[in-house]
Amino acid sequence: MRQKDLGWQYCSRISETDRSFVRCNFCQREIHGGISRFKQHIAKLKGECKGCTRVPAAVSREMREYIAGKKLERQQKQESSEKAFDNGNLEMVLKDDGDDIGMEVAKLPGAPGFEEDIATRAERGKASIGDDGASTLVALRTRPALGSSLRAPLNGSLSLDPVIQKSSKQKQKASSVKDARKMVCKAISKFFYHAAIPFHSAHSPYFQPMFDAIAQYGSGVKPPSPYEIGGPLLDEEVETSKSYISELKLSWNTTGCSIMVDGWTDNNGRTLINFLAYCPKGTVFVRSVDASHIINDPQLLFELLSDVVEEVGEKNVVQVITENSANFSLAGSMLMEKRKNLFWTPCAAYCIDQILKEISTMRSVSDALKKGKRITKFIYNHAWVLSVMRRFTEGRELIRPAVTRSAASFLTLESISAARSALFQMFASDEWKQSSFAKLKEGKQVERLVATPKFWSKVDYAVRCTSPLVKALRLIDADDKPTMAYIYDAIDRAKLAIRDANGGRYYKSIWRIIDDKWGPLLHHPLHAA
Repeated sequence: MRQKDLGWQYCSRISETDRSFVRCNFCQREIHGGISRFKQHIAKLKGECKGCTRVPAAVSREMREYIAGKKLERQQKQESSEKAFDNGNLEMVLKDDGDDIGMEVAKLPGAPGFEEDIATRAERGKASIGDDGASTLVALRTRPALGSSLRAPLNGSLSLDPVIQKSSKQKQKASSVKDARKMVCKAISKFFYHAAIPFHSAHSPYFQPMFDAIAQYGSGVKPPSPYEIGGPLLDEEVETSKSYISELKLSWNTTGCSIMVDGWTDNNGRTLINFLAYCPKGTVFVRSVDASHIINDPQLLFELLSDVVEEVGEKNVVQVITENSANFSLAGSMLMEKRKNLFWTPCAAYCIDQILKEISTMRSVSDALKKGKRITKFIYNHAWVLSVMRRFTEGRELIRPAVTRSAASFLTLESISAARSALFQMFASDEWKQSSFAKLKEGKQVERLVATPKFWSKVDYAVRCTSPLVKALRLIDADDKPTMAYIYDAIDRAKLAIRDANGGRYYKSIWRIIDDKWGPLLHHPLHAA
């Protein structure tokens, strides 16, 4: 393979014993994953490997054509094999690649040696000969599966009817794939259970590539030892990450970057601030600071922001994004005064959160939030009531997490509104009436609350006024960050949705809040540019 595959002309092995670790002859980048992954690097194909920045265009084009040709060759070979099988005109061995069961089909009419094979089988009573001398059934000869305990021989016979033959093959294929996958999934799940790995780890972007690499190697691959995972492999991953970050930072010279300031409070009451640098190629963590002692001092905040800008490089920074509290606003103004070539801009998500907070102070909305919280507090503080509620709502929860506390409150109110019918049925059921919780003071209050039309009217109004804003907030916080043009459009659409949801009435007070918060903060010269 080393001499035949085009990829080996443009790379060199780092280790003579490990062919999966190579170095690009053009950019000297070390590539893990073998020659296939390296060819993606040279061809600049989208995948798990970053394209080479120094490969000549002619070589890159040659590699893309080579990969496409190999892919077409495999497809033609597969189609040819399937056509031959369906026509029944040659001996075929179906290789088990995870889809088909390993078996060998006897030679069919027209193939050399067929008559001799039939005669031999007839003598042994293995084949049935018709009046016209032709065989109506040809027995299957099974062979042991190689390298897999998932394969199994088939007993029985194969009809010469092409339609039945094809249908039988498809059924065998579907059955084998389903059974094989189930065994693989059970083995994976058992590892998760035994090692106490969180189930959501299966959403990791590196989960599928791990299995692709194992499948490419084949059965019998020796897994890495604890020493390898925590030692040399970890060191290699650290170096890979450093290399990626270095490449990303180089792009700042061309595109610039935005410094994002993310503040939060931990369980011990400390105010922590994370600084991140964002650019079109990705986001890099800069540093984390315990700002408990400076959060209320604009001068100290300014000095902190200035230090981070200095660390990233003032010539690389386009803007510094923070929340719009009074202290950060003043610190941002001081920063722009000192460093003339950058902007301070407030966070769009923080701005929408402030709009939601202002709306929550309106009398009817505040009342709906307070009573909605009373319902969820009672239900979630009593395990039996929570279990009954989940049964009536078919597993849907009332409390929903969100980006900010205000958004979470309104999302929860939206869930309560959606579960209105289920809550009615729950508190009207004999199961509830006969329970000890129905006799509690809080239980009686919640039951009366759910039966009050005025409460639901306020809930509906609150949801109509805030649901479009919460959707806009989720758009801003998505992994694929939208540009400011999309954010402006999202706010405009939210305003129109609020107006339409309220039938053209009772929306102007909401619009006023949005304009008062959004206009002064987000109408920025940088965004206009």
